[in-house]
Amino acid sequence: MSPPIQPFYGCLCLETASSGNSLAQASARGVDPEVHFNIWEEGIDTTPFLDIGVMLDATEPAENIEIFLPWPLDRAKIEDLSARILGSNGVSAIFNEVWASATSPSTPGGAVTRSNGSLLAIIPLDQPEVKVRQTTLGVLHSIVLTVKQLRDGANAVCQATAQKNAQQMYVRFRVKDVPQHFYRVGIDQGDAFGGGALNRTEIIDFRVNVRRGVPPTIEAILHGRFVQFSKVQLFLMKSRDQDIVFEDKLFRGMSIIER
Repeated sequence: MSPPIQPFYGCLCLETASSGNSLAQASARGVDPEVHFNIWEEGIDTTPFLDIGVMLDATEPAENIEIFLPWPLDRAKIEDLSARILGSNGVSAIFNEVWASATSPSTPGGAVTRSNGSLLAIIPLDQPEVKVRQTTLGVLHSIVLTVKQLRDGANAVCQATAQKNAQQMYVRFRVKDVPQHFYRVGIDQGDAFGGGALNRTEIIDFRVNVRRGVPPTIEAILHGRFVQFSKVQLFLMKSRDQDIVFEDKLFRGMSIIER
């Protein structure tokens, strides 16, 4: 019998090391990473896509940060978003701050100077590494962020733009053709109002590093450790003609975006 394709539910983010290398000491991490998720639903007949942004301290001690998603990943369906961030109003749209950015035609990516003077390097992910593992848990698919490559990219960006060393590094990319069952559950309610219209309630269930349902041996098998994030941010973009009801105590707010 072949192993199951989906041995877990939701998104898993682990720090991993190559065979023979040891994991970084957790105490060596001065600032925990941040992760940002944007789910975009553009219409009934289109599949959603997921934007993932990862913020790392420049001294991040991990060798790799891996993002595991429970479906087969196609490298051709992963798009780097660094150029969009550094375009007109991109920085303010992502970070909700008006910061100055600098780019160089000789080096991809850019340097963003915050209002407090600290520097953030936006690193391109032009050639994403997609890893497939055949394990006793099933087939695992991940997007690998190699920290050394990000750090080298940050240094190149700072040199090309004549900036000082960056305190943080940021990479953001888009995963296309996201299956809807990854983050939501639908309940058909039938003709609730007697007018011949069918009603459907969708429950958003987006999970990040939720251990429940994850095999307890996954860290040992992957030679990894679940990442402890200082911030997890989730935005869901839906059509404004849908009724949205919130019951999560962690929910902060919503806004209408004009197109």
